[in-house]
Amino acid sequence: MRSSDYINYFTEIKMLNNPEQVALLEKARYEAFTNQKLSGKSALYFIISLLVAMLIAIIPPYLIGFSLIVNAIFLGLGILVSQFLSKWLNGRLLYQGLKHVISSNGS
Repeated sequence: MRSSDYINYFTEIKMLNNPEQVALLEKARYEAFTNQKLSGKSALYFIISLLVAMLIAIIPPYLIGFSLIVNAIFLGLGILVSQFLSKWLNGRLLYQGLKHVISSNGS
């Protein structure tokens, strides 16, 4: 996960400029995945997003039919949903670290 993917993603830090956001997000990533030990959840979320993509890509062709266009459409849709789901789930983990970093900086 790249912290730069989450610039302007969280309302708590949107008002900061990009380098400040990246610095806070790096601290939040370190907090979430090292101190709070959420890397296992991140791996689980990655597997879940891959399974969702596979289900979207595999099941509809069995129901609709096996044509190249149908397979390509559902494969693309599965990839898009997987990317969105992965970013959203990892964003929730990063948010937990960000809350801790913001609260410790404010004190």
